[in-house]
Amino acid sequence: MVNKIYIISALLLTLLFSLSCKNSKEGKELSPVVFKMTEIPAIITEPAARAEYLAKHFWDGTDFTDSSIILITDRLNAHYSIYIQHLYRCSENIARESLKKFIESALDGNEGVRGYILSIVEASLYDPNSIIRNETAYIWVLETLVESTKIDEISKERYSSQLTLARKNRPGIKAQEFEYITTTGKELSLSKTKGDYTLIMFYDPDCQACTKALDFINNSVVIGKMGQRLNKIGVYTGEDIKKWFNTAGKFNSGWTVAHDKEMAISVNKLYDTRPSPSLYLLNKDKVVLLKDVSPEDLELYFKSTQ
Repeated sequence: MVNKIYIISALLLTLLFSLSCKNSKEGKELSPVVFKMTEIPAIITEPAARAEYLAKHFWDGTDFTDSSIILITDRLNAHYSIYIQHLYRCSENIARESLKKFIESALDGNEGVRGYILSIVEASLYDPNSIIRNETAYIWVLETLVESTKIDEISKERYSSQLTLARKNRPGIKAQEFEYITTTGKELSLSKTKGDYTLIMFYDPDCQACTKALDFINNSVVIGKMGQRLNKIGVYTGEDIKKWFNTAGKFNSGWTVAHDKEMAISVNKLYDTRPSPSLYLLNKDKVVLLKDVSPEDLELYFKSTQ
C-alpha cells in the first residue's frame, strides 16, 4: 500500500475515540461481539503469502448484519486499526482488493453498522487531521461507493464530489493551472513559473503547522542546495487579503508569496487544500511529483536526487 509501515495503533484509536463516544449504544438485549483474528493455515509459510491470506480473509468471521458489533465501538475500532496496519504491509493490489471487499461487505450489512464503518473509514483515510490519511486508499473506497446501488443519492453525490477532487493533481499528471498575484502586485500563472521544480505550499496565515513546515523547509540544508532550480510559491486561497498581505513577512526572499487572485482554486476546487499546509512538488513541465507531501519526505526526495 505504501513503502513504509507506520506505528499507528494508539493514535488511530485516539482519532476514532470521538466517534465511539458519539456512536456507542447501550444495549442489554444483545451481547457485544468479540472480534477474533483470522487464523492463517500453517501450510502457508511465505511472508507475502501469509499477508495476502490475512488481507483477503480478515473480516470473514464478522457478520455485518449483526447490529451488536457496534454495541461497544471501541472493539470494532481496535479491530479496524489492526486491519489498516496490515494493509500498509501489503502490496497495492492486495490492499485494494481487500479494502473493496471490506466496504462491499459493510454495504450489505445492517444500516447502523454500515454507517459507522463508513464514518471510521472516512475519518481515518480522508480527514486532514488523520495521521494515516491516504488518498490512494480512499479513492478505492470512493470508487466502490459511487458504483454501489446501496448508497442513497445524496450520499453518492457527496462521495462523487470527493472522488473528483481526489483524482485531481495526482502524481504523474499535470497540475491544475491557476493564476496568482504576488505581494508586489505582479500577476503570474503556474504554467509560466520557471525552474526545474516548483514547490506549491497552500497555507493559512494563522496555521501553526504551516509555520512549522515553512521553518523546516527554510532550514533544510538539502532543500537549500536546490537553489534557483527550485521555485517556491506560498499560496493563500482565503478571502482576508489584508491578513495575507500583513503576514507575508514570515516567508523569506526565497519564496514567492501569492494569492489566488480570482479565488478559482477554492471556487472551482482545483486543489484539495483541506490539509494545512498542503505541499505539492512539480517538475519543470508542471507534472505532479509529490502530492500533499510532508516537509520531511520532501527533503528525502531531494536528497535522493543529489
